[in-house]
Amino acid sequence: MQIKSIKIYGFRGIPPVDPPNVDISLVSPSGEIKDLLLFGPNAYGKSSIADALEWFFKEKVRGGNYYEEYSERDNIHLKVGQPNFPQSAFIELLITHNGGDFIVRKEINSSGQKAQEDLA
Repeated sequence: MQIKSIKIYGFRGIPPVDPPNVDISLVSPSGEIKDLLLFGPNAYGKSSIADALEWFFKEKVRGGNYYEEYSERDNIHLKVGQPNFPQSAFIELLITHNGGDFIVRKEINSSGQKAQEDLA
């Protein structure tokens, strides 16, 4: 499986705007899959992108609590449902697997739990 693109809406420090302002293509003009390197000043969204991907695959984000027992409340810092944020957020990946392209979208609700999962 290879990730070809990442879209994130309303997750942690990523504002809920339409279209999503995090829309990362990992495909070069020649069609090759590229690596992703996140770098930049503080408060520019690097950790928000990393946390979104962690939540997408694990349905939880540990944040700074890696050495403690995980609970559903650990997802509360994702900001979904807080003032100026939507009641749900989503992460959408375009992946290629076994020669086919698939869009996988997961939505998180204000309680920090998966609200919806779609495979298009």
